[in-house]
Amino acid sequence: MQPVIEKVAITSLDLTLVEIRIISPHRISKVKQSMGLHGQLHPIIVRPFEDHYQVIDGLKRVYAAMELGLPVLECYILEVDLQQAKLLVLSYNRQHRSMEVWGEAMVRPGP
Repeated sequence: MQPVIEKVAITSLDLTLVEIRIISPHRISKVKQSMGLHGQLHPIIVRPFEDHYQVIDGLKRVYAAMELGLPVLECYILEVDLQQAKLLVLSYNRQHRSMEVWGEAMVRPGP
């Protein structure tokens, strides 16, 4: 199944995977500045989770959008389970090397 791109309300986003990331306020500020000037350039990546969408990639964009008061974000919606979502968090952030060692250690299999 191909990922679907939809506009999702900020209030429908679940940020529970933030626990496995270390987010720098400075980086959020830079993303906020960019989104304020250019809007959202890339969709965030989410998965259906309970009655919300759990954010897999794009946490800085979510926080920046919240600070900017944006009501919706474009999202790629992937049908993956929790373990796959955690592996995606690791793989998406590994290529940019923005993930700290502690954050990598927090990505562990389990429920």
